[in-house]
Amino acid sequence: MSLVRGVSVVDYHHSSWTSSGPPTGGPQVETTTHELDQTTGAGHNEKLEAYRSDPWAYDNKGHLANASTTEIQQAIIAGRINKLEVEIRGFQNQIDLINGAG
Repeated sequence: MSLVRGVSVVDYHHSSWTSSGPPTGGPQVETTTHELDQTTGAGHNEKLEAYRSDPWAYDNKGHLANASTTEIQQAIIAGRINKLEVEIRGFQNQIDLINGAG
């Protein structure tokens, strides 16, 4: 489950959910949707593009440098890109769910 400022979206909105699903409006929903938009829009998309352009610049744990073959390096890079894409889709799914589109 993804977190927004350390609180899960489900926990954050639990009291405002109804039997028909998530809340569809109000300041609490708008705040969380805005926070999720900021997370996916600014943080993760920029991180993804920066990593795609120069994965070696983000090898702070030495995984790429210590990989024994080029194939392993490429697998590490592809795995990291996939992880970021999955996180971005997860945030977008949460936004859609909160807005009633999911």
